[in-house]
Amino acid sequence: LIKEIDRKIDRLKVIRKNQRANRKRHFLPTVALVGYTNSGKSTLLRALTQKRNVLVADKLFATLDPRIAGLWLPKLKRKILLADTIGFIENLPPKLIAAFRATLEEVQEADLLIHIFDISDSREEIKRKQKTVNDILENLDCQDKPQILVANKIDILSRQVTVGSRQKTVFVSAETGENLNKLIKSIEKFIGLSRED
Repeated sequence: LIKEIDRKIDRLKVIRKNQRANRKRHFLPTVALVGYTNSGKSTLLRALTQKRNVLVADKLFATLDPRIAGLWLPKLKRKILLADTIGFIENLPPKLIAAFRATLEEVQEADLLIHIFDISDSREEIKRKQKTVNDILENLDCQDKPQILVANKIDILSRQVTVGSRQKTVFVSAETGENLNKLIKSIEKFIGLSRED
């Protein structure tokens, strides 16, 4: 598995480098979706961008090559790019951490991170998985990047949940589309403010 991942990463490195250079030339902000595996990142990318060919799979490492799609922000009358990244997991072997570092260049280059978590998990699981994501972001020197916290899968939630966080949380269902307009408004607010800096 590791050799196969290494070969794929080597092939994609040059392609991704050229793509990022092209995006910078055209001043396209990039927003990276990050989160624990199976939190719904690919489903959210597909729901926001209406891109139907995004792979959505309940398996580890389904998104090794970041999927990137355009998202139109109506209030700002401009397009940004959304990048779907590999799902994070705990206790990765050092060899895989090195491989993931190469695939997570989109996170390092992003202007904004959308940190997605599964709100139907128990409070303990949410805390554990968020810590894993934050630890990996710190390992990538991305802990200080601006984030929007997104609680996904409210459509399967049978109880009211409060999320202990200093960040404002946007509650959505990537599956049904509920509250995606609120998430788009949060993205617009950040991109609008960053353009004024």
